Amino acid sequence: MNTLHTIARRISGEDAAAWVASSLTKASAWFTMQPLPNDEFEFVVKLDRSQTLEALCPAEEHLELVVATVSDNRNSFGLRGMVLISRDGSVWQVATSYLHAQEVGMVVRVPVVDGTCQFASLGWELPEKLPDAPKDVVEAVWASVPAPPRCSSRQRIWAGHLYLVDNDVRRHLAAFRVEAETQNQAETAVLDRHWDSGLDSAGCRPAFEFDEPVLEVKIVVVGEVFDGPDLYFCIVRCRECQYDKGEHYEAAKEQALEAGYDGPLVAIDEHDRPQSLFDLFQWETASLYDIAAADD
Repeated sequence: MNTLHTIARRISGEDAAAWVASSLTKASAWFTMQPLPNDEFEFVVKLDRSQTLEALCPAEEHLELVVATVSDNRNSFGLRGMVLISRDGSVWQVATSYLHAQEVGMVVRVPVVDGTCQFASLGWELPEKLPDAPKDVVEAVWASVPAPPRCSSRQRIWAGHLYLVDNDVRRHLAAFRVEAETQNQAETAVLDRHWDSGLDSAGCRPAFEFDEPVLEVKIVVVGEVFDGPDLYFCIVRCRECQYDKGEHYEAAKEQALEAGYDGPLVAIDEHDRPQSLFDLFQWETASLYDIAAADD
């Protein structure tokens, strides 16, 4: 084989390799797959399919950081300061709007390209490298990191009501529906939209009542059609309790069956590996199935 006209990528895990093979088959791409030690698999494709393989098996590195502090103050552009610490003690400070702010203790993965952290890809600005943190500080910060749910970085749909509290009298101010990752971010978005700054000086304060947040999860189902393996994609709207029970997988499989897919069906959501598989689809054309409403 002339390696000048091919490209190779490696991926870990038998299930991940099966998904890559199914995707390449769907794309009618010529490829070879070679099992390697340590549960790794090497895929080789021709150069005309290099972008497909790179999307499925990204070679991108990441730097894992924990959010150590988030400033309560904003600069003249409305941005807050956020300090992040890696496991090896490197410290970074960035500026962020409420849309991209993270809670203290949240672990984030920053893409690294050619040795440079791509903070802008996460919506962060003005990155500044600070002196490394002492070992005891690093250990204390990372020791307090909770184990997050798989969908911790997922945008949620928050709905509820905002109230104005004045001298212990509560008055309904607005109903709202916003998208945000965390409840704190949702509250900030609602206040920016509905809260009159003049109310602060009047001694009023806001109060929130939230419904259970709803997720919209992208799902790919691997199945069979009349001419061989194929992939079905859709979006399932569900409550977090349904997500935790895996009900979104079953809903996607049911829709794939109705669409004519057969055989053993495997459902993959966007929080499973490989995440780059989801870049292959035009999600604005995906069907939306709402099982959250059925749970009411």
